[in-house]
Amino acid sequence: NRGLFKSKKDDAQSDRPKERRQTNSNRNDVLELISRLATYARRNHFMLIVPGTLSCDGEMAVLTALIVTRCGVVGINCFGFGGRVVAEGGGKDWTQIMNGTQTAFPNPVTKNRNQEALVRRVLEEVGYPAAEVEVIGVFTSPSVWLSNTAGTNCYTKDEAMKVLRGDAYLRDGGLDPRALDAVLQPRI
Repeated sequence: NRGLFKSKKDDAQSDRPKERRQTNSNRNDVLELISRLATYARRNHFMLIVPGTLSCDGEMAVLTALIVTRCGVVGINCFGFGGRVVAEGGGKDWTQIMNGTQTAFPNPVTKNRNQEALVRRVLEEVGYPAAEVEVIGVFTSPSVWLSNTAGTNCYTKDEAMKVLRGDAYLRDGGLDPRALDAVLQPRI
């Protein structure tokens, strides 16, 4: 009890539930994703390359991980934004809304496409021009909520794992993941 006199501010604050403070991703969130990717790769007889960096003509593809499958390579590009992430169309910056603030950040789809092109060039140079290449964006913060991201290949951790377990990634395209991994190793 604060005494006989209470301010209106005290009453207004006591009626409102306290908002949980949201945070961006941290190292443990990324490590948890890598652990899940390692289990996924092992169970499907794929190869996992962490970190997923490949060099090509003086340029670097810098990804969190590369999964070498029977049909090609899937790049994992992690983003640590928490809160609500709103995708803007037409190559515009995306927006993070968290703890009452809005912050614009570069469109992850553009970054993923650039990384995808570099990985594709490396595969062509090492003799695998027919291998499929796809880079997906994974928002690793447990508190992230994605908006308007359909068709962008950007997912939460759980969504990404569900997508990776789909037929498109598990089908047999005739590639040997170990052999492809072996020729990629000198480029790492």
